[in-house]
Amino acid sequence: MDDLKELILLTKDQEVEIKDLLRLSSRAPEKLEQYYEMLKEGVLNTDLEAAAHFFDDAPTNTNYQKLKSDVLKRLILIFFYLNVKEASEKDRKNSFYRYYFRWSVAINLLHDGASKTPHSLMKEIHEKAAFYEFTDLAQLSAEYLSEFYLNEELDPEYYEFYQAEADRYEQILHLEDEAELLYSKLASERANQRSWTQRSNEKAQAAFDQIRNQNVPIHSYRYKLCAYLIESGIFLAQNDYQKVNQLSEEAIEFFKQKPYDVMVPLQIFYYQKLLGHIQLREYEKGRDTAQACVQYLEEGTYNWFKYQETYFLLLTHTGKYQEAFHLLENTRSHERYSLLPENIREVWNVYTAYISLLAKWNILSAEEQADRYLSYEVEKLLDRINIYSKDKEGLNVSVQIVYLLHLIQEQAFEILSIKEEGLKKYSSRYLKNGNNARSALFLKLLLNVHLFPYETNKFKQRSHKLLEKLNEIPFDISMQSAEVEIIPFEKLWDFVLTSLQK
Repeated sequence: MDDLKELILLTKDQEVEIKDLLRLSSRAPEKLEQYYEMLKEGVLNTDLEAAAHFFDDAPTNTNYQKLKSDVLKRLILIFFYLNVKEASEKDRKNSFYRYYFRWSVAINLLHDGASKTPHSLMKEIHEKAAFYEFTDLAQLSAEYLSEFYLNEELDPEYYEFYQAEADRYEQILHLEDEAELLYSKLASERANQRSWTQRSNEKAQAAFDQIRNQNVPIHSYRYKLCAYLIESGIFLAQNDYQKVNQLSEEAIEFFKQKPYDVMVPLQIFYYQKLLGHIQLREYEKGRDTAQACVQYLEEGTYNWFKYQETYFLLLTHTGKYQEAFHLLENTRSHERYSLLPENIREVWNVYTAYISLLAKWNILSAEEQADRYLSYEVEKLLDRINIYSKDKEGLNVSVQIVYLLHLIQEQAFEILSIKEEGLKKYSSRYLKNGNNARSALFLKLLLNVHLFPYETNKFKQRSHKLLEKLNEIPFDISMQSAEVEIIPFEKLWDFVLTSLQK
């Protein structure tokens, strides 16, 4: 049923047209409309409820399956129709739907024996595909037109022109496919990690070298997007955020020169710049980049949620905890939040654990919403982290740290003592390289708390050297990702000392 709910959310602004279209060519339009309305309003949430309501039977009921299938098919067609209908001249995303639709119309007409209409459609499709850089469509339409002028209208000049176009776009398409495959392999390896490994760095470098050695300079949308993402992967793997930001700025300028709207690349590279500014503690520049980024985002999309993640970090790293709390509330209560992939929701589960700590430490202002976090049980977090529990050098570090912080806040020093040996092994195994030096030191600081929990001066003396070492590795020059250090460790340590003194 999630697929139906998602389509309803994506098309809800066109409710009047949807109801009209649902009624077309249906023997039971009232039932289709009623099913749509009850899903939209949240009256029905599962197949079990829907089948019982309409047919007093289980979801396997044939009539229910047909009703559900009819609504799904119609919503898919409606979604397609609305995007085609609303495409403006500069709108690349919706023009994609429009011209691929016209291509399918032209092919169907050809199969039915038409020739004049497909020919005029193909000429328009080729012109627009070249403009929007839909390389595969430009190649296919050029191939058709070259055959048309060879076999039907017998025009050698047009034949040679379109054959050259077909060959040129075939070469571009091959290079685009190759670049996308290289990037996809890198992205799949990084999908559920917040840390970069040496292996990731080597793979990114090898992929970029392969692209750089191409003899033909390619500047198409898809090729350059993949090339920029692969190159930025090298710098991200090295935690060289100066170069990440320089490359992101270059990519932004490149895509801004396109004659059509390029929302997705701008979202991606402004997002990377924002993360870079946080890592480098360039917070004012980070705010400027955040303002530039948000204008290209559509609320509720995947990239909007990714932006919210990073903006949350900007707020926590600049001490704007109340704003971070409200951002968390707004994000998790968004109607599309439940449709997000599990790995994205896990990140927000971790953020929730940190916000609950701030509430327990009285850092957040007293209000009803914040009070709900006072009863937060950190053990539940461990049950909700399935994917990132394997990311031992990435987000799982943040999970271990926030778990210890909750134990300290609750004065569960005996449990902290029991956990000490296991966490020391974890640290020596996964945090021994230089990239995670800050995390390793901070874990040691937290594990020391149980030794003198009620003797603050002794505790400070024992921890002094560790704190000095932590201060010797400033966040902005460390090799550790900002996505791991959700609140700067120095600030968290101040909060720990204050809570112990109370």
